[in-house]
Amino acid sequence: MKIRLLTVWLGLFNLLVGLNPAWGANFDAERAWQHLIAQCEIGPRPPGSDAHRECLKYLEAELLKVCPDVSRQEFLGMNPKTKE
Repeated sequence: MKIRLLTVWLGLFNLLVGLNPAWGANFDAERAWQHLIAQCEIGPRPPGSDAHRECLKYLEAELLKVCPDVSRQEFLGMNPKTKE
């Protein structure tokens, strides 16, 4: 049953993408690569670290360039290893 449902969803997805090939036409591989490099230059970004906060600021600034309504969803979590 699960495999059949997955197959149906994948089929619908392929159909929708096939109906509108422009959905993937705006992907810019070079721009994506530059975003990847920018994030890697920040270095390791474990949650809660200064580097993590710097990466969040970078992503937020980049998103604001294309969408004026960017918001963060803050939450409190616990690291399962350190219990912090």
